[in-house]
Amino acid sequence: MNNHFLMLPSAIGRSHFNRLVLIAQELQRRGSEIALALSIRAQTG
Repeated sequence: MNNHFLMLPSAIGRSHFNRLVLIAQELQRRGSEIALALSIRAQTG
């Protein structure tokens, strides 16, 4: 079975992103294709 996942963190923070990466690694180990996406906004001010 070949599943495809697009994974998006709910907030930018190390713990949120690390948890998502660990889940992605396990899904990939089980044969799924994984894409991670995040948005980085420049802070002004």
